Amino acid sequence: MAGERFIDSIGGCQEDVYIDSEGFGEFKVKGKSVSVWVNA
Repeated sequence: MAGERFIDSIGGCQEDVYIDSEGFGEFKVKGKSVSVWVNA
């Protein structure tokens, strides 16, 4: 799990999310929008 990369497949957020050593990641979404995060 640690180090896995996720991308917003619909392009709402340009930053990739990486899972940290504790298994957590910060998945963001812009206001009044949606994001679909997929393992890249």
